[in-house]
Amino acid sequence: MHLKEKLNILRGKKIDAEQGKTLTEAESSDYARVKKLVRRQAILAIGTLIAVVVLLFAMTSAWYTNVSKASTLVFRTEVWGFDSANITVSDAAILVAPGRSGVIPLSVDNAASKDGITIYLTVSKAPMSANELRRRIYFYADTSRRINDENVSRIYLGSTEDNTFSYDILPGRQLIMSDDYYNDVPIKWEWVYDVEGYYFRGTVNGSGVTLDEYLRPIEYDFDNAVFDLVGNLNTGKLLSVGGVSTADYLAAISAADGYEGTIDVLDAVTVGTSDYYPVAVDENGNGVWAYLMTYGEIEREIEYDTSISSSEHPLQITATLNVSVVNIPSRSQPVGTDTEFYSAIRDPNVEVVELTNDLSLSMPVSVINGDEATINLNGYNITYTGSESEYSAIVARNGAKLTIMNGDIVGNGNGSGREGVVSSIGVSSIGGEVTLSNVNIRDFDTAVYAADYAGTGSDTIMRIYHCDLETENPTIFFMGNGDASEALSQLIIQDSRINSTGYIGISGQGSTNRWGTDVVILDSEVSGYYAAYFQPQQRSTALISRSTLTGITGIAVKGGTVNIVDSTVTGTGPHTNAAATGNGWTDTGDGVYLEGAYNWNATISIDGNSTISSAHSYAVEMVGKQGAGKGKIIINDGTYTGALGVANWNEIGEFSIYGGNFGAAVIPESISRYDLLPTPAETEPAETEPAETEGNG
Repeated sequence: MHLKEKLNILRGKKIDAEQGKTLTEAESSDYARVKKLVRRQAILAIGTLIAVVVLLFAMTSAWYTNVSKASTLVFRTEVWGFDSANITVSDAAILVAPGRSGVIPLSVDNAASKDGITIYLTVSKAPMSANELRRRIYFYADTSRRINDENVSRIYLGSTEDNTFSYDILPGRQLIMSDDYYNDVPIKWEWVYDVEGYYFRGTVNGSGVTLDEYLRPIEYDFDNAVFDLVGNLNTGKLLSVGGVSTADYLAAISAADGYEGTIDVLDAVTVGTSDYYPVAVDENGNGVWAYLMTYGEIEREIEYDTSISSSEHPLQITATLNVSVVNIPSRSQPVGTDTEFYSAIRDPNVEVVELTNDLSLSMPVSVINGDEATINLNGYNITYTGSESEYSAIVARNGAKLTIMNGDIVGNGNGSGREGVVSSIGVSSIGGEVTLSNVNIRDFDTAVYAADYAGTGSDTIMRIYHCDLETENPTIFFMGNGDASEALSQLIIQDSRINSTGYIGISGQGSTNRWGTDVVILDSEVSGYYAAYFQPQQRSTALISRSTLTGITGIAVKGGTVNIVDSTVTGTGPHTNAAATGNGWTDTGDGVYLEGAYNWNATISIDGNSTISSAHSYAVEMVGKQGAGKGKIIINDGTYTGALGVANWNEIGEFSIYGGNFGAAVIPESISRYDLLPTPAETEPAETEPAETEGNG
């Protein structure tokens, strides 16, 4: 039965109703079944066509300005301490389709500033060519918030100050948003279908309806909705949803919309045959209103979505993202001696400690227990001159927040001198929140140590932006706190160079209760003598995107999940036969190497325009151990070259290839080939981790 025939059945029921008949329970049930078939048919049509039709959604930045606010007034200035070039909205087209959503790519860089900023975002849908698009495409901040004593699950953006979302970006910080990664609340777009209702800004009175802006959608379970079939199909109004009356349904919506008061159907204003419900309006009928589509209107919206999806000519849909910036000057204290420095760092009234010359510090610096501090090196150096061999020059502990920017931190050179042994550290975060921006660190065993407060729920966040870190031992050493906290220890590296001349560039720890980490490496260069990146710990994640990693073995993984996207990974060392080890890993010389030796799972996926190579061994290799956790490698795309071949494994675990460029290389028959397998689902079923046993590495 075709869609039109099903609609005719509905129209037949409608005719009966118009002749004064009441629907029986059986007829109502039959109507509900037919309605579901119509809905599924529409979804099928759209879903089938989405796969072949590309819709373009171009975000443009209309204006960037610095503003200061006083009450409701906005004063613009030509230049006020913030470089608009540091606000970037991607000019790449975003692919959109009915029923989909995604993140607006936005970057704001305040890494080099000693002042904080607040940015305000509004979105105008006025450039969209049709009202049909404006009432189905929305923009929102994906976060919950309490507004007017109501718990609002999303913050919808509009073109006015009432529909603004803001970010406070501290000195030395960045705001990053993309589909792959975001370090704060993302701003998302959403294409709603079917259009069942909406809030709008405008005027409703006896003269008619003036609609200025669609603000947010009203969505419900269409399959469980009942409409009034008495009268014309086009004016069939919503009676109930899942047994809840329209009056109660609207009252429930208004309890979580962020507007004061409750929508009352008795207050509806009828214009023609349509009812409009006041949400926040003045005595002239101007303000925010709610509207529920009739069945006939929803039917036409379904047809519109279908026609959009089936069109041979993709739409160019444009919205305007407005970004305004407010500078927040910090209370800054210039310091020129170590005594002044230690005093200022402890002073709660000083927000930024600002160097006026190079400093030598003979005692470590600690920020503890929720205190906050910012150190602006101001282009100068801090050199640690203490005589001890075990120390952290600067450390944030137990909930403290610390930002260091714009200069060098130099050690005393009194490290352990032993391979893999860390005794001197440049900057540590132990259950604290640390941001490094435009900082160079050298002459320590380890430049950065990031670890959750062991045995507690105090979690670490370490952000590294535009930095150059070089040491002989693990340049960055990071650890979680296992089951002491549900949150993951976070390590974020962007646009930085990380180099270990004698050990590992970035290393985790596989010991008991040191798992639970989340690592993001973006647009960076990471190198190590043995490996650029080593992840032995379970229940941990890593995203490596648009980065270059090099080592004897480029990347070595023994636990958790590592996703490699649009990156170059190279193994440079001599070939060694893969073997499951109890400590560390076998230096195979591979580009990417997975060793399933511990009693927990390990997964590597490789996507995008990645290049994985090995000068003397395999591009990608996996070795498993009977009775150990499951190893899994998934290759979705990329280019692979290796002196001994592109891939190798010992047939323990799961090695699958769904795409990629392998040249003339021979892939072992035991590896599952992409041409024999369906495309993997977007979301794979969660795996159950085996019981934990201790690992080292």
